[in-house]
Amino acid sequence: MEEKKNQSIPMIIQSIVICMVALAIAGFGYRSCTFVPEQKQNIRSLLVKRVQKISPDVIDPTNEGKAVYMVGEATGQGTLNDELFGLSVTDKLALKRQVEMYQWLQKKRFVHRSGKRRVEYSYNKVWKAHRIDSTKFNEKEYVNPKFDKISPAQWLLDEVKVGKFKLAPFQVKNLKNWSSLSILQAKKIPAGGRRSNQYIHFSAKEGEETIGDLRVSFKVLAPTTVTILGRQKKEHILNYNFAKENISDIKKGKVSLHSILKVPTEEEAANKDSAASDTSKFVGAIALFFGFILLLVGIRQIKKEIA
Repeated sequence: MEEKKNQSIPMIIQSIVICMVALAIAGFGYRSCTFVPEQKQNIRSLLVKRVQKISPDVIDPTNEGKAVYMVGEATGQGTLNDELFGLSVTDKLALKRQVEMYQWLQKKRFVHRSGKRRVEYSYNKVWKAHRIDSTKFNEKEYVNPKFDKISPAQWLLDEVKVGKFKLAPFQVKNLKNWSSLSILQAKKIPAGGRRSNQYIHFSAKEGEETIGDLRVSFKVLAPTTVTILGRQKKEHILNYNFAKENISDIKKGKVSLHSILKVPTEEEAANKDSAASDTSKFVGAIALFFGFILLLVGIRQIKKEIA
């Protein structure tokens, strides 16, 4: 009987521990659902309240040095030229000459043979807008030439504006809203070049792609709707640091402030908290149920032993 009693007591102790844990889990679920979203927000969430939403049509001096957010149309006037190819575009924000070279690309993979792990290398020919450093290749017979025959280039309008605000060159480049421009607009073809599909090719052998060949294409950045977040400095919106973090950004299209900062809205945060609390309550209730079952079994066992 003493042995059975010794088995019942640990069972009761375990059941009490399970009940206490269950109550803690359920209590956490109840507590989490009573928090308002603001109390659980991180640093970026707190910043949402500090940001001033402004109109691009008015430069308000009272916002100087403050974090601001606005949506507007990025536009500009003027002509951009690629003199080498005799190409001109008007009222575009930027013009880009993209140059790619046909070159070797090394790929590495690990294989297991005869119980040993080995490294195998393979080499493919690819078009790349930057030179792949072949001096780092495992097999030295694959050599990429220098990328110096025709250089890539980019031209920006002197002034790109969103309403009365001016965009800095780095902001224009960050838009990444490039669209292709027909090579037929190029009025000049440098020696050795020929039009082919969407590119102007510079090939060592006509009709055949060989290592070191170049191909040129053109892209433009057209006026577009943008969303900007940053610090107002006169007619510019520049970098803004908050809690040692740069939160400045420019996006194509109309993007919400919460999306730029990557934080949930109050409604989204409340729904997330509610779901988390419901899960905690459910898990707590199940654990509490099993804890009481074990407690009752232990008590009944002790009663039988006493009787």
